[in-house]
Amino acid sequence: MNYLSLFGIIAALALLVVMMMRGANIYLTAILAALVVAYTSGIGFDPGLTEYYLDGFLRYFKSYFFLFLSGGVFGAMMRVTNAASAVSRLLVSKIPKKWIVAAIPVTCFILCIGGVSVWIAAFAILPIALGIFREMDWPRRFVPAALIVGVATAGQVVPGSPASQNLIPYWGLVELGETSVSPSSGLVVGWFVLTLVLIGCIIWLNLMIKKAQANGEHFVAKPQDTFVNDDEVENLPNGWVALIPMVVIVILINLRIGGQQVFRAEYAILLSALVCPIIMWKQIKDKKEIFTSIGHACGNTITVISGMCAVIGFGSVAQAAPAFQSMINAVLNMPGPPVLSAFVSTTVICGLAGSASGGLGITVPMLAPSYLALGVPARTLHRVMSIASIGLDSLPHNGAIVGLMNGVCDETHETAYMPIFKLTVVATLAGGLLAVILFTLFPNLP
Repeated sequence: MNYLSLFGIIAALALLVVMMMRGANIYLTAILAALVVAYTSGIGFDPGLTEYYLDGFLRYFKSYFFLFLSGGVFGAMMRVTNAASAVSRLLVSKIPKKWIVAAIPVTCFILCIGGVSVWIAAFAILPIALGIFREMDWPRRFVPAALIVGVATAGQVVPGSPASQNLIPYWGLVELGETSVSPSSGLVVGWFVLTLVLIGCIIWLNLMIKKAQANGEHFVAKPQDTFVNDDEVENLPNGWVALIPMVVIVILINLRIGGQQVFRAEYAILLSALVCPIIMWKQIKDKKEIFTSIGHACGNTITVISGMCAVIGFGSVAQAAPAFQSMINAVLNMPGPPVLSAFVSTTVICGLAGSASGGLGITVPMLAPSYLALGVPARTLHRVMSIASIGLDSLPHNGAIVGLMNGVCDETHETAYMPIFKLTVVATLAGGLLAVILFTLFPNLP
């Protein structure tokens, strides 16, 4: 093994983590990390940036731009019609007060299954979450954990979800000629394991909150905190009606005739976005806001996907390093079933990339052919890679973690990250290993 190359990859990853923890710009950080790998691996600065880095950056952008754009438009329509807030209020009202700790994660989970983006779901639910925490006098530092458990874990990878972490492995396997996969691959094991993960996280979150209360912590509002008032609730659409676009998106994205998917994910999401203004037209006070919101969604899409592309570009440079292939060979030849190897390799790469979807963008085309050749069923590989992507992706340098915790919730890593780590790393890794065991024991389940 080329030890200088290995050292460069490790040093670059350490640089990524440290700079992201300090709030550094993701583009600058990714490029500097890529340069470290390019230098220590003998690739050279110019080929490293102009060939490998840009190749990975542009390839990911080309493959997934319209998926992210359609999701952004759908989220914009759910926001313009106040549908996301209406669904949130409906779900919270149906949960008994003694289980109110479950209201925030479960609501986020359902919104994400229905195609609402991480950011739209978080912004829609934050005022409700703050209201619940204030009423229950729970420490505010647990709000990010309550949101992230729902928006960034199980809701992104359950079978049938339109989230990118579910669709990227599906598309990658289809491009390899695998016709047996669908967005619902691994249905039984996937839903079973991820439901357990969600329930376990809710119980663990409740225990952490109770322990903090016992230690004398209370809810302390911040100046910028906003809470849902009665006037806003009166102007929301009917919650059951607001659920319709989310149901439509799940149906269309999983609709198959003769074994063939009827709608590509992007078209299914865009058609569902059209349903929002049609059935909730009266809730749109200013009709011009439809076009304004779509414009903002386009701009936000560029920002979100280019940030992921920046990390993917780094991954492409690392992938070209001599030590990287040695590391992959070691994982492929690790003892145990190939399903376990697929889980470990995907988990590690997503953790290194600091992005579930970004890591999958690297892992699926690079490793899926090897695991298929080892006899792993395509449907199993789809679900295992998808679940594995949420294991280590939420380390401190993850862009979504930084954005939700620091930007949306205005908390710091020091005060709020440890509960997030327990719920989105420890719990999800345990769930992923359970999935590996079940897929190994019952390989023929749908």
